[in-house]
Amino acid sequence: DVCSSDLTYEYIKANNSFGMLPTNTYNLLTLLKQRVNAYDNFINILNKDFIGPFYDHADNYYSFSVPDTQIIEGIKFFRFAFKPKRSGINGFEGYAWVKLGTYELRDIQLKLNPNAVVNYLDDVSFYLEYTSLGDSLPFLKKARVAADFRLVGKKPFTLSGTQSTSFEHISVNSDSISSLFAQQELGGYSGYAEGYNKKTGAEWLNLRPDT
Repeated sequence: DVCSSDLTYEYIKANNSFGMLPTNTYNLLTLLKQRVNAYDNFINILNKDFIGPFYDHADNYYSFSVPDTQIIEGIKFFRFAFKPKRSGINGFEGYAWVKLGTYELRDIQLKLNPNAVVNYLDDVSFYLEYTSLGDSLPFLKKARVAADFRLVGKKPFTLSGTQSTSFEHISVNSDSISSLFAQQELGGYSGYAEGYNKKTGAEWLNLRPDT
């Protein structure tokens, strides 16, 4: 899976799906597939902007505390917790582990402010884990999204969904990647390996980079 600006190219080696979902789960599936950047000033959730804890003027909207520090692989990190200063702010509560000196993120947990109002959405949380490329370039290594939606109908109920994504073999500014986009217009493209939807259980053990 590679991307450049607004261009994306995805080559699917294997796909496995089973079961059935209600027909009115479009918003849930859209949210679970959303790519979130913790460094962004605003994080959009179902067409509604929420102020990120790394917003340029976050001190105006968030309360921060530093409850813990830790040495990880010889590097000092501090854990800071954050929450909106006022109940009416569209923001998040959670925590982040940040490298001392460079303020580079190691991981962050974002949970929707309980007082936030998004149609049919009861709860959503994001867990993002980063790795360093070179000395200081942070790149997303793992991502997990969990959301609870209220489905309205003759018998209303809540549908919970999660999606976990891991990234391996990360390459930046590669000529091979640039060539993929040379003839591609804005948007995305997906390619499929032969027999991508016919993998056995044993094959999945080797295909997955994580358990």
